[in-house]
Amino acid sequence: MIAAMYEERRAMPTTSLLNSQSADPSQFTEERMAETLKQMQELQQRDARRAAAILTPAQLEEFTKFQEQMSNMQAMGMKMAAQMLEEGRRASTRRQPSQ
Repeated sequence: MIAAMYEERRAMPTTSLLNSQSADPSQFTEERMAETLKQMQELQQRDARRAAAILTPAQLEEFTKFQEQMSNMQAMGMKMAAQMLEEGRRASTRRQPSQ
């Protein structure tokens, strides 16, 4: 199961925020976050399809519940990060001396 999930993750585009070890704050735009959430859903669907061939029906049900919980947490984390970065950008803009 881990190998299947690893293979699916490696198939993600290298530009995906899901593959970034230290995301560039400028990448947290509405468009990039929407794209990343879509990629996350697609990845989870592929993982679930692969899991269906490995897990029992009861295990698969628990796995998909886990996926949904993780997806919600990741989406919330991305939104919080974007808000914090935006607030930081606004604060630094206010502190810059006028020219």
